[in-house]
Amino acid sequence: MKKTWIVAPVVALLGTALPAMAENAASTTIPTSCVAAKGKIVTLEVKSAPLGTLLSMLAKKGAFSYVLDQGVNPDWKVTTRLNSVSISDAWDAILASQGLTCSKRGNVILVSRIPKP
Repeated sequence: MKKTWIVAPVVALLGTALPAMAENAASTTIPTSCVAAKGKIVTLEVKSAPLGTLLSMLAKKGAFSYVLDQGVNPDWKVTTRLNSVSISDAWDAILASQGLTCSKRGNVILVSRIPKP
Protein backbone atom coordinates (compact mmCIF):
# COMPACT_ATOMS: atom_id res chain seq x y z
CA MET A 1 0.00 0.00 0.00
CA LYS A 2 1.39 3.39 -1.00
CA LYS A 3 1.58 6.11 1.66
CA THR A 4 0.42 9.58 0.73
CA TRP A 5 1.75 12.58 2.60
CA ILE A 6 -0.29 15.76 2.72
CA VAL A 7 2.26 18.45 3.44
CA ALA A 8 1.19 21.66 1.67
CA PRO A 9 -2.07 22.23 3.62
CA VAL A 10 -0.32 21.53 6.91
CA VAL A 11 2.51 23.93 6.08
CA ALA A 12 -0.03 26.56 5.02
CA LEU A 13 -2.01 26.00 8.22
CA LEU A 14 1.11 26.25 10.37
CA GLY A 15 2.19 29.36 8.50
CA THR A 16 -0.99 31.12 9.61
CA ALA A 17 -1.18 29.55 13.07
CA LEU A 18 2.41 30.00 14.24
CA PRO A 19 2.40 33.82 14.49
CA ALA A 20 -0.80 33.68 16.55
CA MET A 21 0.66 30.91 18.73
CA ALA A 22 3.83 32.91 19.27
CA GLU A 23 1.80 35.99 20.23
CA ASN A 24 -0.26 33.95 22.72
CA ALA A 25 2.85 32.29 24.12
CA ALA A 26 4.41 35.67 24.78
CA SER A 27 1.44 36.67 26.94
CA THR A 28 1.10 33.31 28.73
CA THR A 29 3.29 32.01 31.51
CA ILE A 30 4.50 28.52 30.65
CA PRO A 31 5.11 26.45 33.75
CA THR A 32 8.72 25.76 34.46
CA SER A 33 9.21 22.29 35.75
CA CYS A 34 8.86 21.71 39.44
CA VAL A 35 9.58 18.05 38.79
CA ALA A 36 13.13 16.76 39.04
CA ALA A 37 12.49 13.44 37.27
CA LYS A 38 14.36 14.26 34.05
CA GLY A 39 15.82 10.78 33.59
CA LYS A 40 12.53 8.90 33.74
CA ILE A 41 10.78 8.51 30.37
CA VAL A 42 7.06 7.99 29.74
CA THR A 43 4.79 7.52 26.76
CA LEU A 44 1.18 8.64 27.14
CA GLU A 45 -1.70 8.46 24.73
CA VAL A 46 -5.02 9.36 26.32
CA LYS A 47 -8.32 10.82 25.24
CA SER A 48 -10.46 12.74 27.73
CA ALA A 49 -8.60 11.37 30.74
CA PRO A 50 -9.18 13.10 34.10
CA LEU A 51 -6.39 15.55 34.95
CA GLY A 52 -6.08 14.14 38.48
CA THR A 53 -5.54 10.62 37.16
CA LEU A 54 -2.72 11.71 34.82
CA LEU A 55 -1.00 13.82 37.46
CA SER A 56 -1.24 11.01 40.02
CA MET A 57 0.25 8.53 37.56
CA LEU A 58 3.16 10.86 36.77
CA ALA A 59 3.74 11.65 40.46
CA LYS A 60 3.81 7.96 41.33
CA LYS A 61 6.22 7.13 38.51
CA GLY A 62 8.43 10.14 39.35
CA ALA A 63 8.24 9.52 43.13
CA PHE A 64 7.08 13.02 44.10
CA SER A 65 4.10 14.55 45.93
CA TYR A 66 1.70 17.21 44.71
CA VAL A 67 -1.38 19.14 45.84
CA LEU A 68 -4.05 20.75 43.66
CA ASP A 69 -5.00 24.31 44.57
CA GLN A 70 -8.72 24.86 45.21
CA GLY A 71 -9.19 26.39 41.73
CA VAL A 72 -7.96 23.24 39.96
CA ASN A 73 -10.52 20.56 39.13
CA PRO A 74 -9.08 17.01 39.01
CA ASP A 75 -11.93 16.02 36.67
CA TRP A 76 -10.85 18.37 33.86
CA LYS A 77 -10.34 16.28 30.73
CA VAL A 78 -6.96 15.93 29.03
CA THR A 79 -6.28 14.52 25.58
CA THR A 80 -2.63 14.05 24.72
CA ARG A 81 -0.09 11.94 22.89
CA LEU A 82 3.38 12.18 24.35
CA ASN A 83 5.95 9.75 22.99
CA SER A 84 9.11 8.98 25.00
CA VAL A 85 9.31 12.24 26.95
CA SER A 86 10.69 12.89 30.40
CA ILE A 87 8.25 12.95 33.29
CA SER A 88 9.04 16.62 33.86
CA ASP A 89 8.29 17.46 30.18
CA ALA A 90 5.03 15.47 30.33
CA TRP A 91 4.09 17.23 33.59
CA ASP A 92 4.82 20.67 32.10
CA ALA A 93 2.90 19.94 28.89
CA ILE A 94 -0.18 18.70 30.73
CA LEU A 95 -0.19 21.69 33.08
CA ALA A 96 0.27 24.14 30.19
CA SER A 97 -2.61 22.53 28.26
CA GLN A 98 -4.93 23.29 31.19
CA GLY A 99 -3.66 26.82 31.91
CA LEU A 100 -1.90 25.65 35.06
CA THR A 101 1.47 26.21 36.67
CA CYS A 102 3.34 24.75 39.63
CA SER A 103 5.53 25.85 42.47
CA LYS A 104 7.57 23.80 44.87
CA ARG A 105 6.97 24.14 48.60
CA GLY A 106 9.53 22.01 50.40
CA ASN A 107 9.10 18.52 48.97
CA VAL A 108 5.56 19.12 47.71
CA ILE A 109 4.49 20.55 44.35
CA LEU A 110 1.52 22.93 44.40
CA VAL A 111 -0.47 22.97 41.16
CA SER A 112 -2.48 26.16 40.56
CA ARG A 113 -4.02 28.24 37.81
CA ILE A 114 -1.82 30.69 35.96
CA PRO A 115 -2.74 34.13 37.33
CA LYS A 116 -4.55 36.36 34.84
CA PRO A 117 -2.86 39.69 34.17
